[in-house]
Parts: sequence; C-alpha cells; structure tokens
Amino acid sequence: MGLFSFGGSKSKSSSNSNSRTFVDPNQAPYRQDLMRQASQLNAEGMPVEGVAGINPRLGSALGQANRLGNMQARGGANLMANGAGQTRGTGMALNYANQAMGGNALGGIGTAIGTGLNYAGRTASANAALGGGVNSGMANNMATSASLMNSAQNMGANLNQARGIGGLAASSGAAQNAGFNQNNLGNYINNDVLQGQINASTRDIFRDLNENQMTGIASQAAGTGNSGSSRAGVMAGIAQRGANDRAADVSAQMRGQAYNTALGIEANRANQNASMQQQTNLANQNALNSMMSQGVGVAAQTASENAGFNQAANQTNAAAQNQLRGQGYQIGANQIDSNLNRQQQTNLSNQGAYNSALATGANLGAGQYNTNLQNQQFGASMAQDIGRQGVSNMMQGQAMANTGVGLSQGSGQYLRDYEQQLLNNQYQRQMSPFNSLNFYNQIVGAPNNLSNASASSKGSSKSISMGFGGG
Repeated sequence: MGLFSFGGSKSKSSSNSNSRTFVDPNQAPYRQDLMRQASQLNAEGMPVEGVAGINPRLGSALGQANRLGNMQARGGANLMANGAGQTRGTGMALNYANQAMGGNALGGIGTAIGTGLNYAGRTASANAALGGGVNSGMANNMATSASLMNSAQNMGANLNQARGIGGLAASSGAAQNAGFNQNNLGNYINNDVLQGQINASTRDIFRDLNENQMTGIASQAAGTGNSGSSRAGVMAGIAQRGANDRAADVSAQMRGQAYNTALGIEANRANQNASMQQQTNLANQNALNSMMSQGVGVAAQTASENAGFNQAANQTNAAAQNQLRGQGYQIGANQIDSNLNRQQQTNLSNQGAYNSALATGANLGAGQYNTNLQNQQFGASMAQDIGRQGVSNMMQGQAMANTGVGLSQGSGQYLRDYEQQLLNNQYQRQMSPFNSLNFYNQIVGAPNNLSNASASSKGSSKSISMGFGGG
C-alpha cells in the first residue's frame, strides 16, 4: 500500500506612512492676498516726498533784498566819503584856532614864562644848613647788641607720634564673610544637580505623553479613518501643552524652593558680617580715642612750658633792644627838627619869588587858551551836526526799505509754506496703500503652520496541507 503527502504555506504584508506641513486653509487666502498686493505696490514703487520751491513773489522779494543790500553798501561807502570830507571842516576850524594862537600873543606868553622861570631859579639858589639827620644804622646796631640772648626751649611732644600710637590701637580688622552675594542666588537655582533633579521629576510626564497619550491619539484616529485630521492635531497639541505645563510647574516649584533657601543663607551671612564689623569698629575707635587723648595731653603740657620760656626771653630782649634803639632815634630826631626849621624858611622865600614871576605869564596864557578853545569847539560842533544829519537820513531810508522787503518776503514765504503743506498731504495720500497693507498684515498675523500624518498596513496568510497513508 502507498503513502502520499502534500503541504503549502504563503504570507504577505505591507506598510506605508506619510506626513506633510501646510498653512492653515482658513488663513491661506489672506496670506496670498497680502503677497499679491505687496508685489503690486513693489512694482509701482514707493512715493517720494516733495519739496516746495521758491515762488515768484518770494524770489522777487529776495532779489529786492539783494539789490537793497548793495544799495546800503554803496550808501555806507558814500557816507564814509562824506564823513572824510566833513573832517576838512573840522581841520579848518582847528587851523583857525592855531592861527589865533600865533603872533605877538604867543611871543608875549613865552617871554613872560621864560622871565619868571629865570627869576625864580636865581632866587632859589641859597641852600639851608643841614645836619646829619637820624642815623638808623647806629640805632639798629645798638638794639641788636642787646638782643643776642636766646630762650631755653624744649622740642615739645611730637603730635605725629601721638597720632601713630592711636593708629596702632585701631589696626585690627574684623573677621568678615562675603556678605549677601546676588550671584550666589543664581548659582542656587541654576546648577547641574538641580537640573538633574528637575529632569528626573519630569521624565515620567513626557514618557507618558510620548508612549501612551500620543500613540493613543494616533491609534484612535487611524481606527476611525481620521488620520491627519485637524481634530487629531488639536488633541495632540492639547496633550503636548498639558505635559509642558506640568513639567513647568514641577520646575518652578523646585527652583522656587532653592531660591528661598538661598535667600535665607545669604541673609544670615550678611547679618553676621554686619554684626562682626560693628563690634570691631567700636573696639578700634575706643582704643584710638584713649591713645590720642594721652598723646594730646602730653603735647599740650609741653607746648605750654615752651611758650612760657619763649615769652620770658622775648620780653627781656625786647626791653633792652627798645631802650638802645630809642636813644639812637632821639639823637636823630633832634637833628631832623633843626634841619626842618632851616629848610622850611629857605623854601618859603624861594617859592614866593617863583610863584610871583610865574603868575604873570600864566594869566596871559590862560586868556589866549580860552579864546583858542572856543574856536576849536565851534568848528568841531559844526562838523558833528553835518555828519549826524547825514547818518540820520541814511538810517531812515534803510528802515523804510527793510520794512518793505520784510512784508514782501513774508507774503512769499506764506505761499511757499502753503505749497509745502499741499505736497505733504499728497505724500500722505500716496502712502495710504502701504500703510493699509501694513495694518492688514498685522491683522492677518504670522503664518499658522499645520501638519498631518497618515499610516496604513496590510497582511495576508495562506496554508494548504494534504496527506494519505495506508498499511
């Protein structure tokens, strides 16, 4: 009897996935409209601000001002020439006065003054008998000889040494810590150890998000045929946001605890430093004051003794010196008194003769001088009146011309300002599309990018088996 057997097996499987990112369909038309309008405005070009020109009225006023300026310059030159001509009148007046001073009158004044001076010089030829006067050198030598004694002195206490003693008592310093350090606060809340603890505390949050929630959302969407839908994307975003919020809460709580601990440590350090510094300063100041007080007392006592020695010696020297100097000056004073009496009598006699001779010549010269002065004043006054009238006329003409030019120029400037205002308004209208597009862009906002994903899987299996057997 025969044996027969037959078997077979077949298997097939396939899988694919895709994903894409796109702008929110609700926002895309507005973004395209923005690009279209921006391209159109860019092709047309940006508007340019206009600048108003000089209108005919303003140009005429400026030209007239230039012409009047030239006229004023020429008028000023003419005025200077006229003034130079007017000085000839003053010269004529001065020449008239000089001629009046010549002739016999001037010769008479010279003769009178010369005769008076000659006579006065002869009468003052007698000299008075004079003594030697005060001999200051002799008196000072006598006084110096009596003042050679020096007072006994001690050097007194050295105040700098007293200050040095006080300084030594205050040289100790307080033990200090660093105090409140703001940088340490940052080190407490930003370090590798704390960051490692935060990462460990939030590891389960993100593991649950990626391994459970996200896969569950994707599986549910695939099971209902909604893979890549906006609803699935929203659910994934909410899950992601929730995980981020929980992680941020854990991080903020842990860093806040570390910050509060750091504040307590740094505050205690600053308080300790202030207390130790204050105690040390008080001890140093007490020691300094005590040593300085002792040094100043010694210096004061020594200075008092030294002043007494100096005063006694100075009084003795001054008495002897003044006595001898007084004797020397008394001798000189007697000689001066005798000399002054003789000199005064001689000077009075000489001065009387001298003044009498000069008086005659001075009276003649004063009369002639007054006449000359009147002639000079007349000529100068006449020239000044002529020049003043010319200057007044020029100033009046200049004021009238400047007023007219100012009114004309102001009218032209008003028209130019109005033209500039129109140009500014035109520029604002031309800029309106650009400003509107900028406002439109702010309303639409930045592109809102979305994404979707899809996945599919197929499987197949087949098996056949046949067998016969006999015995």
